[in-house]
Amino acid sequence: MITQANFWFFFGGLWLAVGSLFAAVGGGVLWRDAAHAERLAREGVPGSAAVLSKSRSGSGFAIEYRFKAGSRVIEGSAKVDGALWDRLVEGEGVELRYVPSAPQVRAIAGEPGNRVPGIVFAALGGLFALSGALILWRAAVRRRFVADLLREGARADGEVIEVLPTNVRVNRVPQWAIRYRYRDYAGNSHEARTPPMPQEEARRWRPGERGEVRYESARPQRSVWRGRQ
Repeated sequence: MITQANFWFFFGGLWLAVGSLFAAVGGGVLWRDAAHAERLAREGVPGSAAVLSKSRSGSGFAIEYRFKAGSRVIEGSAKVDGALWDRLVEGEGVELRYVPSAPQVRAIAGEPGNRVPGIVFAALGGLFALSGALILWRAAVRRRFVADLLREGARADGEVIEVLPTNVRVNRVPQWAIRYRYRDYAGNSHEARTPPMPQEEARRWRPGERGEVRYESARPQRSVWRGRQ
């Protein structure tokens, strides 16, 4: 169950897992494209394909083609640049290069390499993974801070000010928080808010109810809501 104690570990772990998956996919795509290009340069032979159709869309220019590799007739599609697309005629030929032992490794002559998807996936994955790792690190620091406060922090009576939804969602479900106030040993008033938690946990409290708060004596504005004990 997600609680205020483990929320950021869950959230950071989720981001790290998703980011690592995206980065792995992006890296795999880039590696595959590089391996295909290297194999084409080493083992590829020239050939000719018949242009079956031409099409264009918001994403660019494309052709459908057919060629013969040994006794096999293979059809495929490729994105091409606008200049090449204009020159090609349906029913006529276009040069290509392919590997005879693996004709799925092929490229139309003049076909631009498209490394954008791999780069985008790898970059987004790296960003998500880095963010997730940072969240986990901060969650670990927070957990140690909370443990220290619960063991050594000064005790105060806290009053619930508000129970409110946050902007954080887990599986599209809004998480909630408790806003509370307390007074330190010098009589100064402080307000704070708990980390996000499930709605049912937060709504066990009502404004005006009191619970235990632990705060740091040297910096009394730093506190943790302990609630009912």
